[in-house]
Amino acid sequence: MSISAASRKNLSLDRLVNFAAVVSKGGIAAVTGDDVSRQAMISRQIGELASHFGVELTRRSGRGIAFTPEGVRLAAMVNEFTAGLGELRSSIQGSPVCYSIAASNSALHWLFLPNLEKLSGAMPSMKWALHHESAAATCEKVTMGQVDFGLCIGHPGEEMRECRFLGTVEY
Repeated sequence: MSISAASRKNLSLDRLVNFAAVVSKGGIAAVTGDDVSRQAMISRQIGELASHFGVELTRRSGRGIAFTPEGVRLAAMVNEFTAGLGELRSSIQGSPVCYSIAASNSALHWLFLPNLEKLSGAMPSMKWALHHESAAATCEKVTMGQVDFGLCIGHPGEEMRECRFLGTVEY
């Protein structure tokens, strides 16, 4: 399927990144603050993205906006894409690739940090960004592509579309 020139004008990396930020932060004002002109610009960009994809990405919810499943899916894809671009840039420049992991404080201290030295020795060109999150927030951030890995103690709950059981840890 060919994309028309007019439709391509509605699609840009800036528009996609702005939309993903709006979804991540929960609304336009959370991204723009009090900058009314930037709010209008991002609102217009979201409309243009919706026009490009031919589907509603948001809907009105009281005084704010809610995100359609298609909008949430698009934001997750954008987050994954931009993370991939960052990894590509790092590998081209010979910089260490940074992966992020979200987990509860306990899971990070008991399960991840004791193995960090071993991981670093096996993969010296890798850096880790650690994020302290609840199990529900960990699941959401992994699903949205905001972190690469999530570590949950117990079952993360119904909100997780797909999870993989890695094993048990006894202490």
